[in-house]
Amino acid sequence: LWKVETIGDAFMVASGLDGVRTKSRASAISDPSRIGSSLCPATAAVLFGKSALAAARTLTMPNSMQCQIRAGVHTGDVCSGVVGSRMPRYCLFGD
Repeated sequence: LWKVETIGDAFMVASGLDGVRTKSRASAISDPSRIGSSLCPATAAVLFGKSALAAARTLTMPNSMQCQIRAGVHTGDVCSGVVGSRMPRYCLFGD
């Protein structure tokens, strides 16, 4: 998983950009301890989102409210590159 970009109050994580494919195991979806092992990129991204949601439920904000986050998944083609000349930065664009 790669943290690609911060967008307002959210950040985008990309998985599988290196093109390496591994086998997914159905049991891995219910076992967050498998994050970082040889899971397929889509499974790793979903497990990361589920773990982040679970961790947020255990936190309380300074104003005594429960921490709330949102997670989503998008699949599809992407294109990446360096944008800008004075202050270049790596960007990832998806369909």
